[in-house]
Amino acid sequence: MTEFPINWDLRCTNTPHPWRKGYVVSNLILNDEWTMVALWSNDRNFDYGYSDQRFTSLKCVEICRKSTTGEVLVSGTLKLVAPSRQTGKNFLVFERKIFQLVENSSKYILIELFVSNIQDNYHSNKLIGTIKIQSKKQNICKCDSGNQIQVKSLTELSKNFECLLDPNVSYFSDMSFLCGSVAIPAHKSILSARSPVFAAMFTVRMKENTENTVHITDMEVPILRAVLHHTYTGTIESLDVASAGGLLFAADKYQFEDLKRVCSDFLKENMTLENVLNTLVLGHLHDKDLKAFAMNFICESCANISAIEETREWKLLRKERPQLAIEVLTALVKSKEKN
Repeated sequence: MTEFPINWDLRCTNTPHPWRKGYVVSNLILNDEWTMVALWSNDRNFDYGYSDQRFTSLKCVEICRKSTTGEVLVSGTLKLVAPSRQTGKNFLVFERKIFQLVENSSKYILIELFVSNIQDNYHSNKLIGTIKIQSKKQNICKCDSGNQIQVKSLTELSKNFECLLDPNVSYFSDMSFLCGSVAIPAHKSILSARSPVFAAMFTVRMKENTENTVHITDMEVPILRAVLHHTYTGTIESLDVASAGGLLFAADKYQFEDLKRVCSDFLKENMTLENVLNTLVLGHLHDKDLKAFAMNFICESCANISAIEETREWKLLRKERPQLAIEVLTALVKSKEKN
């Protein structure tokens, strides 16, 4: 386990977040692998010309790693403390306890804060606490309460829930997904706990609830099985760019936020000039952060439109989504003007 004591003097900067539009960032490097990133917003339309004093809302902190291999547990406590401008006495602005998993293929966890008008009310703002990083392969992780968390038991729990998807067992299944000619048994309680869409579907007199069948017509069977596998176990067996796109669609439709984040992170890490336009469309439809990341990738990787204009993907984009193609051209022109 690696432990980092945090004693961070927070200072808002003019550095824009690389792909979250409307945010500026300040960084605290923990070591060669790990960095903390504070995200600030002014809650208005973003403009790189704004002074740093306009960004007065500390929205969240990212704890980021460089690699994307392996599952890592991040735990600890973060406190924002500041002296009052009127009295000079220190007081606690907020406290957050952390226990989150950085999944395989993912680079960060997000800790939401939403502290408004921080520069107006406080000065000498400081984030203090402790961050602990531990591989999930280790059996035991100790959290701040002093209780022992048996990571091995969580792995076993995941495997046990996976058994519920075995079509030869189907323990207590009370509904089915019908995808083409394939029926997949499932459980309303588990689906409702994981997805607000299914929770709503199974608590009112909708057709799916009364007939105990959900018809799936907009995704292939392998994608549906992968979605259910993640829903029950919290893991993904295998992932490539094509399947990540299909899973992102499903995650957005049924509001599986964790699966959506994993797919989006994977697509960002595996973005190339060959697939960036397809990823841009996925972001446009399902994840605005992914869209912003893809747009920034195009601006940084293409000196001009000639790098992509002869590709089949660009011609298809112009034909099917002309407004999005105009957004790309506009972004390239603005990027070239800045340079």
